Amino acid sequence: AAPFPKDPERREELLKKMIWISEMQDLDVRFYTIEEYMQELNKTKIGINIVSLTGHGILRAISMGVENREPTPDELETMKNYLEQELKLGSFGLSTGLDYPPGTFAKTEEIIELCKVVAKYKGIYATHFRYVSGSLSSATREAIKIGEAAGVPVQISHFKAFGKLFWGTLGDAYKIAMRARKKGVEVTSDTYPHLVNSTRLFMTMPFHLYLKDGALDPEGFHEKIKRIREDPKLEAQVKREIDQIASDVWGVDVKSGDLSEWRKIIVSTKGDPIYNGKSLEQIAKEQKKDPRDVLIDIFIKHGIKPGGTFLSLREEDNQVTLTHEISMISSDGGVVPNKDTYVNPYYYAAFTQTLAKYVREKNWLTLPDAIRRMTSFPAQKLGLINRGLLRVGNYADITIFDPDKVQDLSTNENPHQYSVGIEYVLVNGQFAIKEGKFTGIRAGRGILKNRQEV
Repeated sequence: AAPFPKDPERREELLKKMIWISEMQDLDVRFYTIEEYMQELNKTKIGINIVSLTGHGILRAISMGVENREPTPDELETMKNYLEQELKLGSFGLSTGLDYPPGTFAKTEEIIELCKVVAKYKGIYATHFRYVSGSLSSATREAIKIGEAAGVPVQISHFKAFGKLFWGTLGDAYKIAMRARKKGVEVTSDTYPHLVNSTRLFMTMPFHLYLKDGALDPEGFHEKIKRIREDPKLEAQVKREIDQIASDVWGVDVKSGDLSEWRKIIVSTKGDPIYNGKSLEQIAKEQKKDPRDVLIDIFIKHGIKPGGTFLSLREEDNQVTLTHEISMISSDGGVVPNKDTYVNPYYYAAFTQTLAKYVREKNWLTLPDAIRRMTSFPAQKLGLINRGLLRVGNYADITIFDPDKVQDLSTNENPHQYSVGIEYVLVNGQFAIKEGKFTGIRAGRGILKNRQEV
């Protein structure tokens, strides 16, 4: 949640340019602050408890647009004022997405200044850090520098080594984090168990197609994509660039010439069965086309919106993040309104896969340790009151499962599958799941940091 412009024209302009919230264009947005957002959630009746950070991207966009430049002193002050407003209303801190416009345009000093405001309210700084820097170590150093300079706890979100550029480098990044902890910087991380990650499909394409003056350019992207078919020289160049990105970033062994390597990129196009939920390998076989031509066809038809899921992670790196002492278990997933859109399996099974595969089968984690990483550890990091522990007087948010039977069923091919072995779930003391079945009771609530007892 974040402050949202009330002016309809300005809101529409931002929604078009900020692709990560573009799905909201069809929604009747009735909230403009975190307080109003939580009130709306509580009216709607939700199944789980929700807390929220304030997004840096929207702070920047409403203060200075999505331009690729540093803020003026006045613009930075506006960002700080909006952030302080949200923190006063109950935000748990600041989050950044430094790989994505407009967050990627922010210098370290800008984030430090914002985090100084967060420190006043004892919030946290959570970051999808700069993978685009090309080094997990340098991205980790930046996150730590921000936390140290501003005096805020740091959370490195969904810390993974995707693509061969990052394979084998997590250990060095964690050494940097541990040195910082010895100096008093409270840095922790979270990760999900699956060997796949998700982002927008246009991340398979070269920058010059989807950026204009450093900013995301959805309309320009669509026009440039259509021109590729009219210019054989440009088409050949773009295909070479796709090969390079697929190889370096997404772990596709392009040089092998093996079509099956393109199974590592799965397409998500809402309501389009021609592409949705299929890998580039599958589509290429069905249409008897080159996978790169398939990509171009998808963008000609759907523009910049399609999502992508990438089989770009290795089990040996997974072991580093899942078992490190400062790592929590997360999902990186969201809410799925229906099954018309392909999603990453971790939307359905991050926690059950951890319990089934990495506790019961591989013994990477003990059961108590895994549960702590899912419950009390993140609750303590956020500063949740009377949650995360089984203790008299705490809110009864309780999951009861059989460790021998709990099993994830969601797969890359068929992700919309609920797990089994979860017998009972209580949310705020009410049964949401009883004997493995949903009761229809939605007892979750939106939680504001400064009003947790309400």
